[in-house]
Amino acid sequence: MKLFYKNTITLIFASLLFSSCYSVKAPQVVTGMTVNEFTKEAKHEELVSLENGWTIYRVLYGYNAQNVKFYYFRDNKLVKIDEGRRAIDRRVEIN
Repeated sequence: MKLFYKNTITLIFASLLFSSCYSVKAPQVVTGMTVNEFTKEAKHEELVSLENGWTIYRVLYGYNAQNVKFYYFRDNKLVKIDEGRRAIDRRVEIN
């Protein structure tokens, strides 16, 4: 009986340890899918903006949600995915 309790406590401790290191996967989405299809696939989406025909969602994923991706919908269709960084417009070199 003592061995049973020891094994049970070890199992509970191990499951708590592994569940605390839970990693969220990025949703498997493709351009052209609708907002409804996206929200079914993405488990932790957050609505960021909803204006002028554009809908933007942010999804945190990875270990401790350390990564972020933004999903851009135009007229209910996914058109763009990025990490929220603006592309460089121009580089100016000064001598």
